Amino acid sequence: MEDLIGQTLEKYTFKKVIGEGGMAIVYLAHDNKFNTDVAIKVLKLEFANNQNIRKRFLAEAKSMYKMSHSNIVKVTDLIDAGDIVAFVMEFIPGDTINDYVKSNKLDTKEIKKIFLEMLDSVEYAHQAGYIHRDIKPSNFMIAKSGKVSLLDFGIAKNTDLESDEYTHTRHTQQMGTPSYMSPEQIEATKPVTYATDIYSLGVVLYFLVQGKGPYSTTGNSLYELQSKIINEPIPLTHTEFDPIISKATSKNENNRFKTIDEFRKDIKIDEEIKPKKYRLMAGVLFLLISIFIIFFLFNKKPEVEFIRIGQQEWTSKNLDVATFRNDDSIPEAKTREAWVKAGEDGKPAWCYHDNDPENGDKYGKLYNWYAVNDPRGLAPRGSHIPSDAEWTKLTDYLGREAAAGNKMKSKDGWQNNGNGNNKSGFSGLPGGIRTTNGAFKNIGANGNWWSSTQDGTNDVWFRYLDYDNGNVVRNNDINKGNGFSVRCIRDLTIEYIIIGNLEVMTKDLGQLNWKEANEACKVLGDRWRLPTKNELNILHENRIEIGGFESRGYWSSTEGSNDGVCGQSFLDGNHVIYYEDYSVFVRAVRVSNPQNRLKIGDKNGPTKILIPVIKIEPESIPIENHLVVMTEDLGEMNWVTAKKACEALGNGWRLPTKNELNILYQNRNKIGGFRDSYYWSSSAGSNDDAWYQSFYRGNTYNYSKDSTYRVRAVRSF
Repeated sequence: MEDLIGQTLEKYTFKKVIGEGGMAIVYLAHDNKFNTDVAIKVLKLEFANNQNIRKRFLAEAKSMYKMSHSNIVKVTDLIDAGDIVAFVMEFIPGDTINDYVKSNKLDTKEIKKIFLEMLDSVEYAHQAGYIHRDIKPSNFMIAKSGKVSLLDFGIAKNTDLESDEYTHTRHTQQMGTPSYMSPEQIEATKPVTYATDIYSLGVVLYFLVQGKGPYSTTGNSLYELQSKIINEPIPLTHTEFDPIISKATSKNENNRFKTIDEFRKDIKIDEEIKPKKYRLMAGVLFLLISIFIIFFLFNKKPEVEFIRIGQQEWTSKNLDVATFRNDDSIPEAKTREAWVKAGEDGKPAWCYHDNDPENGDKYGKLYNWYAVNDPRGLAPRGSHIPSDAEWTKLTDYLGREAAAGNKMKSKDGWQNNGNGNNKSGFSGLPGGIRTTNGAFKNIGANGNWWSSTQDGTNDVWFRYLDYDNGNVVRNNDINKGNGFSVRCIRDLTIEYIIIGNLEVMTKDLGQLNWKEANEACKVLGDRWRLPTKNELNILHENRIEIGGFESRGYWSSTEGSNDGVCGQSFLDGNHVIYYEDYSVFVRAVRVSNPQNRLKIGDKNGPTKILIPVIKIEPESIPIENHLVVMTEDLGEMNWVTAKKACEALGNGWRLPTKNELNILYQNRNKIGGFRDSYYWSSSAGSNDDAWYQSFYRGNTYNYSKDSTYRVRAVRSF
């Protein structure tokens, strides 16, 4: 198919072949619409008319499209035009790990750095429900920056979808690359599990250490190779990695590491680098990070307990009130008839599950949606019922819906031992439901929570947790007359900076589709909205002064052509048309009060002028050793930029020393707002390295100052 070189298909011009496998060719191509290079994987012509192969190829594209992780190559488009079946991916200049290792001698430090990023990518795939089944060095790319990315989900298995429509394989088929296949893949007598990927990762680690695979393929038949994999242990490397490789590649899958996290814990970091799970943005200069105008929607603090999860504060248990915010009573509907009538009339109502007050003590009350949506306010003062977008922000922070459930479920109380680990502190309990016909169901089996977001006339978005899996399910197929539990979220304190005639929030609202983005801005109230296309360009021009932007795309409110919406890349400034269901970053704006507006510029939009505003001291908390600590991060940046960002705050703010950073770690729950990530200290290491600390495990490391880690400022008092 080299005749594609020089040809243009849709908006892509094919430039050259950069890779080829048994079934597909990968081209370097140019996206003429967005003026950027991409990689396009094209199914070979001889396979394009084979419906099984074509179906599996399209399934690979769909699998990769759903992935959103910095160590997994992103699929951005699909081409299905007769004989040409292809999908478009981000182009990563660099080498496959296979080629990189063969041309470079890796030291222990680099082996660990590369391999831990591999583990991060596979762990994300597992959490999303996929078994890769073809883990090997040539399916990982290493960019010039050193970042590792997982490729090729061509034979991945979705564990949540067992039909042939998605898997296209049976367990009697051998799927994978022989040298890296597990014994159970070769024997093909039963369905494979995540343990298969664990085995293959063990073989990949051997390759990184030795520069070659454990079993020679030269002079050996396929039968001889497979016989060795089934019967012979992996040869020793005579390095510290031998016990790890041996455990990962055990012939008995029950003796391998049970999870990627368990695998990761056996890698001895010492003073080496552990890669970040999320590599968002480098080099953001927060010159005016602390320029705020803060307002409170309510002066009185809620008389309920809140827990901090990410950047949100949620009530620590289900709502259990019998009055609205203005002290009006909410009717209790004990009988079936009273409950049904309230739903039919659109009137608020509450009940205990099974009308038993003891269930109220444990699970809180069940409310119909008319109570949730009543203008008198169900949520305690200073809080509100979470929107659908706010629920999504919570689950995204906890690893997305496939991983968040176990972190939100309580450690006990779920039937059939379906308990969670409650790592988030949400303490979700299985409070059951009351149906529209008044029947009580599912106590002990599932928990259901309302959002404030309607979907059409009759339906409302909600979330539920179930005893038999670790997912959080987002659904809208429910009538407003049902009785669900309610959680509340603390009202926002909004920080913004004035640019021209615009007030711009200093933080993103998250990464959402366009409908969710509009909803998230609407929840803020007080005229907050998405910026227009021209306003978004002003934000891009002033991104350093505003601070906190990602080097990714942002939504505008301006609709484009063909069901698309105008956005803008904050990496190169290009304007982009996104489909409405894409997940794109969101920054809210509003127009300043008329008396504060500046003169409007020419037709291109407002003149770029910064209004001087008063610096307000960042929110902070005192801790031991005469330290004051900011209660929120400044962002994620390299070491030099981190120091400048802290110094720009003035008034003695700075990066913590290595010892002070450990004090922050010890007091992280008291201070709040820390992520399970890595934080810079001001302490320089050897050469061009600096010390930083994991706030997940507490270990300290030193590595290149060009790396990007999170930043929390301190000062002495």
